[in-house]
Amino acid sequence: MNFVILPGQLHLTLLLLYAGMAGGIWYDISRLPARFPGPVWLWDMVFSLALWALYAMVMGMMGETQVRPVTVALFGGGFWLYRAGIHRAAVWCFQKISGRKKAADGEQ
Repeated sequence: MNFVILPGQLHLTLLLLYAGMAGGIWYDISRLPARFPGPVWLWDMVFSLALWALYAMVMGMMGETQVRPVTVALFGGGFWLYRAGIHRAAVWCFQKISGRKKAADGEQ
């Protein structure tokens, strides 16, 4: 096995993890307007397009031209790290900022 780290590989890995975490924050923010009119599928479509745009922006910034399973997994890993880590604290902050009394988790 070759364990040599190529130039820029660590940078790409960290950027994808950070972008995945930013996607988790965007998920929590996109759940706040659930009380506004509009179909739920529309908010889900906006969320998914924003995630793909974020992924494409990171890949383009690093000069990558192909979607690889490893890079998608790193992006998803960052999303998972956010959800497993600071998700509850972020939701609490978003609730305080927006003035909502109910928990944002599980609302539709």
